[in-house]
Amino acid sequence: ELTQFYASNKATKIQFIDDTQQPLKVTKKYSGMKAVKIWLYQFQTLFNRSWKQSSRENLTNKVRIATTIVSAASIGSIFYRVGFLQSDIQSRTGLLQVVANYLAMTSVVKTINIFGKERLVVERERDNRLYGITPYFLAKLIAEIPSGIIYPSLFSCI
Repeated sequence: ELTQFYASNKATKIQFIDDTQQPLKVTKKYSGMKAVKIWLYQFQTLFNRSWKQSSRENLTNKVRIATTIVSAASIGSIFYRVGFLQSDIQSRTGLLQVVANYLAMTSVVKTINIFGKERLVVERERDNRLYGITPYFLAKLIAEIPSGIIYPSLFSCI
């Protein structure tokens, strides 16, 4: 929606559409309820876009599920017979370190891959002042919460 709106109004520098369907000029500062409505509309639009984008990546999601299962099974087989005695604390510490590193690195790699794809689009839209960084960041963060919960939970269950 944002890029379509911008494409139809290239001659004027616009920020957003309010209830009156009139372009909001960049030079004008909005405060109060109008600013909140603008921010919420930006957030909603960006959230919907992020949600669609993350749900359409079927191949990526299938690969992540497969790698999560294989990694959990391999790490589980290595540390399968770790006991509960005092002498096994070092082995448990190693297990926790490996699991923490795995979960952190999978999140970082996912973020790096997405950042590279979206960088040019976000820069162009930000240069045209279609939205702020806060609604973009929060919308992206909230849209990716389910995948941030599903994959580590699957890993922990195995």
